Amino acid sequence: DANPDTCLTTRARRDARAGETLEVEVPRPVVAGWRVRVIRSQEAIDRADAVLKRTVPRKRAVDARVRARLGEPFCVEVFCCDDPALRGCAEGFTVEAARTRAVSRDDLIEHVGRMGSTPFEMHSCEVELDEGCGMGFSAVHAVRAEACTSLEAAILAPYEEQAQTLAEVRLAPLSPAAPAARRAAISEICAIATSLDAARAARETGAARIYMAVDDLAAENMSPESVQQEGIIPILDEVSRERDHTRLDPWIIANAPVAVGTISELALAAERGAAAELRSCIPAHNAACLAFLANAGAHGAWLSPELSLTEIERLAPQSPITLGITVFGKPRVMTSEHCILQVADACIHDCERCSLRRRKLVLHNIDDKLLPVRTDIHGRSHLYDAYALDYTPQLPQLLAAGVTRFMVDGTLLEPEELAAQVARARRALDAALAGKHPSPRQKGTSSGCLFAEVE
Repeated sequence: DANPDTCLTTRARRDARAGETLEVEVPRPVVAGWRVRVIRSQEAIDRADAVLKRTVPRKRAVDARVRARLGEPFCVEVFCCDDPALRGCAEGFTVEAARTRAVSRDDLIEHVGRMGSTPFEMHSCEVELDEGCGMGFSAVHAVRAEACTSLEAAILAPYEEQAQTLAEVRLAPLSPAAPAARRAAISEICAIATSLDAARAARETGAARIYMAVDDLAAENMSPESVQQEGIIPILDEVSRERDHTRLDPWIIANAPVAVGTISELALAAERGAAAELRSCIPAHNAACLAFLANAGAHGAWLSPELSLTEIERLAPQSPITLGITVFGKPRVMTSEHCILQVADACIHDCERCSLRRRKLVLHNIDDKLLPVRTDIHGRSHLYDAYALDYTPQLPQLLAAGVTRFMVDGTLLEPEELAAQVARARRALDAALAGKHPSPRQKGTSSGCLFAEVE
């Protein structure tokens, strides 16, 4: 029995109209009623190529005005055709009588119109020229170039003001020079657990804050109220479609912490007065973004594993909200709305009863890496990196920069493994606070992007 979900593909030789029957050749028998999906439309590709190849103005059209009066400075003005209020002007050499050949009006139009590598092209040129004027064209080019630079500055002026405003964002609650005692008082080891047993194990070995995904909480028959009593912080999904809100929204409670994975849940948390923490899937890579998200209601943020240590040291001191980072665990590299496990050719179309979901499966990629795959009860697959990140050796630098929450991600760990990593992170933090060097990076782990910025 062949399965239609095992990537049987074929080519349609022509387009079909709605309701039309189209005959295609397939390499093996198929059964009436099997689903058919269009995975590539040549017409759509051709249309996209046509748009990309369409002639689009690459430069902004300008009108020019040239003034060459004997005894006066040579002057070039340029105006944007679509907004004459945007103007650039430059004056240069003093115009003198020609010693040999006098320049003509056409000469000036030609040489002023040579906009070269500037973002402009000349649409028209008005020339005021006295008879018998002489000048070197290199000097004309220099004045024209200065006028174009002046126009560029006029166009960019509003954005320069905005950039200056953003550069002045300095709202750090904790500077790198803050006393060690103060840093120690607010520094915390955190842990992501997948069960109450794992949560208890992490707490017993030094985790001050415990996080669990809402599906894991529901599997433990926990309610939003009981979670508060247990001191567990709910983790909301990184996907929040309309059908998901009924399941996710009840976990957002006034004055209670919650880790949100989408902007819509952040907005709801702000509306309800919850203490929202941004998961790392909501990227905050600059101070202006952190300030914006803080104004939108965020109380904390978990930094992206794509940030380098240099970027963190530049960003964290300017943060208006509490920052954390995962110091151990395999990062999620992809969330798929389609179940990756279906390629195993054993899908029963009932995620709740699926035995594959209970197995520790991996995806073997072309680089010979084994990427763990976990599919949730809703049929969404989560793909993780082959290697765990270990940032514990860099805890002194992270702490000095102003990062105060350090997460051990136990999503793929057994309770005893999570407990061991929490204890290890606790020892590393204690060493950093005492001015000592933590233990070296654990064998078989990676420093990720910590020393290699993402281009």
